[in-house]
Amino acid sequence: MAVATTGPATAQRFFQSFSDTLINKDPQAALQELTKALEQKPDDAQYYCQRAYCHMLLGNYCDGVADAKSSLKLNPNNFTAMLRKGICEYNEKNYAAALEIFIGQKLDSAHANFIVWIKRCQEA
Repeated sequence: MAVATTGPATAQRFFQSFSDTLINKDPQAALQELTKALEQKPDDAQYYCQRAYCHMLLGNYCDGVADAKSSLKLNPNNFTAMLRKGICEYNEKNYAAALEIFIGQKLDSAHANFIVWIKRCQEA
């Protein structure tokens, strides 16, 4: 078995193709790799967004909110980070905060996911 080298160039190549599908396979390993990548490149909004997804899958919703916020600070128009932040807020039972996120984004987007989550928040 070949030993993978880890460094900024390797991490960058790895994460260029690091999709939600790959995160779904092993969110804990992905979380560790994304953390390493953020040590090398702490201003990458996509790394924070993907790490927020890892936290969501692992049930670490508070950490997911923090990473989604970091992603949005770097890229305020990141639709996926906004959705992930809202979902994490919802799972933390911060329904009002989640609803605010989803309604605010709904105004700018007709994306069905926001409508579904708005209904969930209103029901909760």
